[in-house]
Amino acid sequence: MEEKEYLRELFSLPRYALASRAIDLLERSIGSQIYLRGIIEVSNICVKNCSYCGIRRDRKDIYRYLIPKQVVLSLSKRLFKSGYHSVVLQAGDRRDDYFIEYINELILGIKRFSRRQMRIVLSLGEQDRDVYKLWRDSGADRYLLRIETSNPSLYSFLHPEEGGSGFEKRRACLLTLRELGYQVGTGVMIGLPGQDIDCLVEDVLFFKHIGAHMIGMGPYIPTEGTPLYRYVDEYDKEQVIDWSLKMVAVCRLVLGDVNIASTTALDILEPGLRLEGFRYGANVLMPDFTPKEWIKDYEIYDGKPESSADYCLKSLKDRIAWNDPGDPKPYGSYSFISGDQ
Repeated sequence: MEEKEYLRELFSLPRYALASRAIDLLERSIGSQIYLRGIIEVSNICVKNCSYCGIRRDRKDIYRYLIPKQVVLSLSKRLFKSGYHSVVLQAGDRRDDYFIEYINELILGIKRFSRRQMRIVLSLGEQDRDVYKLWRDSGADRYLLRIETSNPSLYSFLHPEEGGSGFEKRRACLLTLRELGYQVGTGVMIGLPGQDIDCLVEDVLFFKHIGAHMIGMGPYIPTEGTPLYRYVDEYDKEQVIDWSLKMVAVCRLVLGDVNIASTTALDILEPGLRLEGFRYGANVLMPDFTPKEWIKDYEIYDGKPESSADYCLKSLKDRIAWNDPGDPKPYGSYSFISGDQ
């Protein structure tokens, strides 16, 4: 209860006060450098039917694709040579043998040309343990699996097909990833229907208790063609902006040396807001390098820009850590809640 009360107090502070404290802790713990992760959205095929997602299984008005392996490998090599030592392979949930082997060959190929120097981040949803182990054994370093919300009831509302077991399955996947030695990333959507500050407090504590190495979170963006869009009239953009920036700062204060991304979706709420995230304690920038012929079909939310990272790279040029994979320090070294105040 003391942790929860402390977190509620943090969320009640003015944003500028949180930003100042978060930046101070960031510089004391891991420094002011910003790490790069180049994203390649290798496929928009998905077996799941999440009620908020623009590439959900039942959506019929989009072209489904899988980028050829050689295209992904060639692009990954160019990224590596240009100073990106971390690549994110992202796709919808898919569990068939062909896709599992496709990803495995990408992992092996990237590790081969980079002489194992390039970190591979997978963001490929829920898989069986043996699949996670296969990819880990082949060289995958990190896995990003967002919990979306740590509130089981709200999770079930977002994933009605999965019933009450969906949340526990997602949580079990995160624990399996930790057990297998991945650097584990997770995150939530901010501004969901039915969400309140207490939900966000629980989300931050979930990140802490799961031992996350990276947080990739962002605002919920209402998307036409999804069941959740019927609540669009209840969407309070100004509140979502406030909560989104505060979540970055509070996570920095509570989780200390964890890596935190400032995500593309912030720029949908307000141009330039992604850059603002770095003034609240974010330290990871994830430019999207999906080729143009496919990026338009990976529209997980309305208004997703083809590229919005260039202005961040220019504005933050003195802080960018080129040729650095951005490995996290041991988790929890500088947590305010653990006593480093």
